[in-house]
Amino acid sequence: MKIKKSIHMKVAVLKLSGALMGPPDTDKLFKTVADLLAEGFKRIVLDMAHTRWINSQGIGALVRAYKLITEKDGKLILASLSDKVRSVMTISQLSRIFEVRDSVEASIDELNRNSATF
Repeated sequence: MKIKKSIHMKVAVLKLSGALMGPPDTDKLFKTVADLLAEGFKRIVLDMAHTRWINSQGIGALVRAYKLITEKDGKLILASLSDKVRSVMTISQLSRIFEVRDSVEASIDELNRNSATF
């Protein structure tokens, strides 16, 4: 899995490419999120348009990242889910826990607009 980071005002976007299926990829994602939080970024968007597949370990990594971000009073949005990832999120009912948006741009706008709340 490749992770490409970009910053848009106070929002960090992580573009995930490949499959999220366990170490070392899940560890890399968690470390990248932890590093962003340490740098002061509490608003994070995961661009999952190019995430081919996710398994239970990948879901676990997302849950760990979500927990870490919310413990720091931050916000995580999953954006542009590929069809396969969207089906996993729907079947597992994790779309009830995670905020999912159709586009990265809308997610960035939302988080920058609501920056006073967190």
